[in-house]
Amino acid sequence: MLLPNANHRVQCLRQMSEQQLEATGGGQDHAVHLPIQVDELAQRVALTTPEVAEILNRLHAAQLVTTASDYGIEGEGLVIPEVGRLLDFLEFLELRDRFPGA
Repeated sequence: MLLPNANHRVQCLRQMSEQQLEATGGGQDHAVHLPIQVDELAQRVALTTPEVAEILNRLHAAQLVTTASDYGIEGEGLVIPEVGRLLDFLEFLELRDRFPGA
């Protein structure tokens, strides 16, 4: 589990990814670079930087998010290697919240 109610906060990554896809004309199977730092993301989603770092670490372990430098991009930021996989994961979290114990 990420953190209580954190999956709603992860939606911010989804929105930012979709905006990047629209700007570049890419599809959900493309990688998206989000030039944002962890503390800025934390501020946007109203969590502490350590909480966001924990969520990102878990998403990184699931290979849903990586750092720009790990992906071979110079500079700061995050990369979502396959936006479609992140969207599938978020859909799973939403269903799990709607139907606990199912």
